[in-house]
Amino acid sequence: LASGPGTGKTSYCIDIFRKEIMKSKGGLQSRSFFVLPNREHAERIQNLILKKEIPGLFNAHILTLKDLTSMLLGSAAGRHPNDALRMSIMAEIFEDPSLEWHYFDAVKNSFGFRQLLIDRIKEMSAGLLTVDELEKRAQPLLKDAVFRSKFRDFTVVLKEYTARLESLSLREADADMQVLTGDKHKTRHVADVVIFDGFYHFTRAQQELIRFVSKSAKSVVVSLTLPKAAASRANLFHYPQHTCDFLKSIGFAEKKSVFRTNWRTSDASLRHLESHIFEETPPLFRGKDVAIEIFEAPNMRTEAEMIAREIKFLYRENKFHYSDICVIFRSVSGYESLIEEVFGDFGVPVAVHERKKLIEHGFASTFWRFLNLAREDWRREDVIAFLRSSFLEEVAHPAAVAALERYAFSHGLTHKKSQWLEAQTMASLPPEARQVLSLLLDWERSLITAGDAPSAVCFLKQWMRPFMLGFNDETNALVFAAIERLLESMEENILNTTSWNIAGFARRLQESLRTALFSVKAPTKNRVQVYDVVMALPKEYKAVFVAGLLEGVFPDTADQDPLFKDIERKILNTKNIVLEERAWRDSGERTFFYMACARAKEKLYFSYPTNGADDRPTLASFFIEEAKKCFGGNLPVRKKALDGFIVPSAEWECERDLFWGAARSRRDGLLPPDRSAQIREWHDRREKAQIRDPRVLSFFAAAKRTFSATRLELYATCAFKYFASRVLNLDPGGEGHEFRIMGNMLHESLEHFYKKLSLRERRDPAFWSDERAAKARLLEEFEKIWTEDSAFAGEPLYRRRLYRDQMRGILSRFVLKEKEMLARRALTPTYFELHFGDPKKSELKLGSLRIPDKDGDICIEGHIDRIDVDATGKKALIIDYKRSKRRTTIDEKLAKGTEFQLPVYILAVSRLMELEVLGAELRPLKEAQSEGLYREAARTMLGFGANKRVRTEGEWLSLLNQSEQRIRELVKDLSSGRIDVRPKTCDLCDFNPVCRFERADLAFIEYEKKHEPKTD
Repeated sequence: LASGPGTGKTSYCIDIFRKEIMKSKGGLQSRSFFVLPNREHAERIQNLILKKEIPGLFNAHILTLKDLTSMLLGSAAGRHPNDALRMSIMAEIFEDPSLEWHYFDAVKNSFGFRQLLIDRIKEMSAGLLTVDELEKRAQPLLKDAVFRSKFRDFTVVLKEYTARLESLSLREADADMQVLTGDKHKTRHVADVVIFDGFYHFTRAQQELIRFVSKSAKSVVVSLTLPKAAASRANLFHYPQHTCDFLKSIGFAEKKSVFRTNWRTSDASLRHLESHIFEETPPLFRGKDVAIEIFEAPNMRTEAEMIAREIKFLYRENKFHYSDICVIFRSVSGYESLIEEVFGDFGVPVAVHERKKLIEHGFASTFWRFLNLAREDWRREDVIAFLRSSFLEEVAHPAAVAALERYAFSHGLTHKKSQWLEAQTMASLPPEARQVLSLLLDWERSLITAGDAPSAVCFLKQWMRPFMLGFNDETNALVFAAIERLLESMEENILNTTSWNIAGFARRLQESLRTALFSVKAPTKNRVQVYDVVMALPKEYKAVFVAGLLEGVFPDTADQDPLFKDIERKILNTKNIVLEERAWRDSGERTFFYMACARAKEKLYFSYPTNGADDRPTLASFFIEEAKKCFGGNLPVRKKALDGFIVPSAEWECERDLFWGAARSRRDGLLPPDRSAQIREWHDRREKAQIRDPRVLSFFAAAKRTFSATRLELYATCAFKYFASRVLNLDPGGEGHEFRIMGNMLHESLEHFYKKLSLRERRDPAFWSDERAAKARLLEEFEKIWTEDSAFAGEPLYRRRLYRDQMRGILSRFVLKEKEMLARRALTPTYFELHFGDPKKSELKLGSLRIPDKDGDICIEGHIDRIDVDATGKKALIIDYKRSKRRTTIDEKLAKGTEFQLPVYILAVSRLMELEVLGAELRPLKEAQSEGLYREAARTMLGFGANKRVRTEGEWLSLLNQSEQRIRELVKDLSSGRIDVRPKTCDLCDFNPVCRFERADLAFIEYEKKHEPKTD
């Protein structure tokens, strides 16, 4: 038993683990296991262990408790239900006409009540409480008629739930531990070393697992955060002390002497807080500098803004990376969208680690509405809301839906499918509305005529496919995948136990959608991390913000359980503790706050709003007062007044700070005179970056006049970024390199795939109709490149797997999208990675694209990812792959004068290959939405609808002429050495630390353009 003040224990455990792994010739031969509370914790340990340079495959030995139990059970491990399945089983129980309810009758159909029952059943499972044992323990309580009625209904639910799980060959995960500990024939020796790190409390089932492993392994180590003087803070360390007592009772020896030094932080004030918070009379801090500060904001939004401003300050002045900073909430829910919005305004990259509710995102709500047609008999609000979904725009035009809605209101169509069927036959129904209504009726008919669950699931998967292809960005891809998993779960587990009923199927699937969650991974590593306190426990950061510190929020309100109150739990726990008493949660909340404070290495901030979302006054958490007690009641407090909208220029961080004014200024985009003068003064006093040295200017004047479209675009976007990367050759560091590597791998995979296809296969519908075969050939090329390329060799194994799975998923979805587009377009993919500029490198011996100029021709070179050609060989579509969708559209970039790639490719193909270019298209591989520049004559050939943006011949020629003229202007500026720090955007820039350009300046530049005097 390794107990200590919360620092050094993990390193101690890793060293033991490393030594055991090193005893074997490779990780696979070792029988050592590192057991952790959750996957997040496991990722951190994997990263730490990687730094120890352990040879072999060690990742298989880093497990959660459930993983360890399943591994020890082997083939005897059970299959476990998810929350959606649990809710479906609960619905079946309460719909069973053979069961009678007394105490639960009034609330049995409530979603919240059913969720409460599920939570209690999981708690019973964790406490290893069978119905028989529960009845024995409850005997003293059964004398009360009310409890007896409640207990009778609950035991009926428990018995029915257990029986239905068993009929599906499922069991709760905690039951696996009971199976393991009850298996007397199990081999005694299960491991050499088992380490349990990051836990503070074990359930009864988990205690039995610990007991079993302790008897079956040579050595077992459990780490606990329990300082030497924990007895003086019993109200803080109730849980770990209880765990410590249990471990000692089964033979663990406590080792304390190895944790004398706090390696997490050297700051005296942070150490003092960690050592004395929640003491009755803590000693006062005697140091001078305190690394702790309190933010008091008038509301939640201002609280988020104060945190964002401070993060920008830390990033600029203290040389912190964004990934060195963490924001911790008791629960992220309620702050998630606010944090993303405010941090986005301030240009702070953020990763919010919060699982999202499926029903609130993307296609899930549309899917819910469709299922509701079968349940609610075609309510008008369901029909119209469903058809209005953006996912249906391709098949249900908004004008047609509007016509149907007008007809429904004017003819009193409120509900009942029969009304809509009758409306379909009416001559007064507009044709476009009839077409949409007929489509919807056909879809619903296909669903309700399915004879069983597999048929219904098969139809829904096929029905979803076009929508998945049309909106396949990363979040929607995760939503569609989650829905497919729910469908498969319904097919396998629930519906085989009951007779087929479409209304029941729809309701259970809706309940699954309501309970299901999914996670979205942040796209880059250098982001501020936002966690709820439980997920933050295994982390450490240079700066930590503990936010939302309000009574009833952090600490969370320790309400008693509505089903089994504490007084009843005390009696059930008479023999030994099987059910946690809710009163203990007060101690748990203190532990969470203590651990949150202890995550900080250099800076710690507490923040809270004085008013809630409803503008009512709030009460700051008493935990802040506990922290103040350690410093004599004094900690620095930074306050923001409710009327403090005008931000001092020293604190300007975003466009709103710069341009805030009266309501009129926000409405018409003008500034009050006093604010304009303030901005002008602020801008003028800033040092201007210019090159004046004649020797440097001569370098630019003598430079070659050969460019790529990428270089021109870079210079047009930001001259300083061009100077830093292309002239000074500064290395921006490794952040984001993995995305460049992934993009290169995807490009290469597609190139090899297409070049190995014959021209007939590239165009043949039969080849693309076999999606499985097409995917297999594409993924085969990818696997060759993945095997040969060692670019990710230095990454942790789990991250390499993540990158590989992401790329495989992108390529699989590409096949689906390609099949759809080739069926619509009479074009054949013909040229791939086509170079122009150097005839020796070009497959077609293409030279440079020459732009005539009075100072000499400008030569342009580049690579075109792909060119599709029609059957005549005279018309072409240019395709440029991107790994993911760009933040700004082509039209936005054209308006800013920063779009060169596509116009240059159009000019190159037109002049060098003498092909008539139909358009140039950006194809993001992660998402399904493409965008491009298309000429009007290509509308039919490319299968575009009437709403697609195309350009007339006049607009097309004007666009190309303007691009040529813009190239001449840029080359002239570059030859004169004009390196202005006046970027068009600062998004995704690697050179911010060198440039020191403030994003607020972007707003001034736009303001300056709008108000600069017009000249002839």
